[in-house]
Amino acid sequence: MPRVLAERVEVELSVDQLLSAIRQLGPEEREIIRNELASDWSQRLDRLLNQVWTRVEQDPIADEEIEIEVEAVRTARYAQRGR
Repeated sequence: MPRVLAERVEVELSVDQLLSAIRQLGPEEREIIRNELASDWSQRLDRLLNQVWTRVEQDPIADEEIEIEVEAVRTARYAQRGR
């Protein structure tokens, strides 16, 4: 069970208990939590996309390479269905 330390008071809460506590908050407080969680995901997504674009710029893939890979996967899938 996760432990939460808030203002030097430690409380153990299950996920269900945490969700119950959040549901008891008013709309403004829930919006603050929603924004905080969305901000974290947004930052993680931005970092991930930056990593992807850096890789793309360093080692671009030609359309022909993509078509070859797609065709190879299609061929493999068709072969599996035929069994």
